Amino acid sequence: MIAPQIQLRPGYDKRIGAELDVLLRETDIRYCVIMDRHGLMLAHREASWAPKPPAYDVIGSLVASNAASINALGELLGDGAMSEQIHKGEKGVVYIESVGTKCLLFMIFDVSVSTGHVRVMAKKTIKTLEEMLEKMEAEPMPKLEANFNMEANSLLDAVLGSLND
Repeated sequence: MIAPQIQLRPGYDKRIGAELDVLLRETDIRYCVIMDRHGLMLAHREASWAPKPPAYDVIGSLVASNAASINALGELLGDGAMSEQIHKGEKGVVYIESVGTKCLLFMIFDVSVSTGHVRVMAKKTIKTLEEMLEKMEAEPMPKLEANFNMEANSLLDAVLGSLND
């Protein structure tokens, strides 16, 4: 199993979600997801009017692979890492942008939505997310109490029954 590149500390999932809520409201996009560069989702939001979202684990894998491929192409061309991608279809637009070095912001919206407006708002959101993630990574990881394993095992035994029975 692939280890996540970044682990959210307590409370940061709500803060990141709140930033995605603002982005969703301000832009009329359907879906927005922040994921690490392996494609593991950290947070997501959908517009209430949007159809059922696609499977985020599949999207995460495809977006991460696509971002890695485009970055490799940029390196080959001597342009360095590519931080932004826009793919337009007949009905929808896929927009992917780097959030620092460890994350990606992925959005889907209708072609009727202004791509320029989405880009401006995404950059504003990304700046806030980068500051937030930088601050979070500077904080120490919460430590588990010494008796955590014993308490967890007791709870599991109570729910599942003891394996020694």
